[in-house]
Amino acid sequence: MFEKIFSRLSLDEEIASISDKNLGLREETLAFVEKEMESFRHSFRVLINALEETCYLTIGDRAVALPEIENSANLIEEASFQAARMLEVKN
Repeated sequence: MFEKIFSRLSLDEEIASISDKNLGLREETLAFVEKEMESFRHSFRVLINALEETCYLTIGDRAVALPEIENSANLIEEASFQAARMLEVKN
């Protein structure tokens, strides 16, 4: 029975082992979050590009609506930028 007790890791070694496991999980989580953030940024870039393209196509039909379209594009771009920054800050 004493052999089992003495063969176990010391408390400090057990704590270090658990800390190493937690650090590994944290690194995996951060890598996953970074990958998802990049995907998120890419999606917003695609959205903004599509909106800009729509704006240019719409100009020929309704030049009067251009300021409204530009304002909408600017608002969406700003919102996406702020959302991406919020995700970066949490990282």
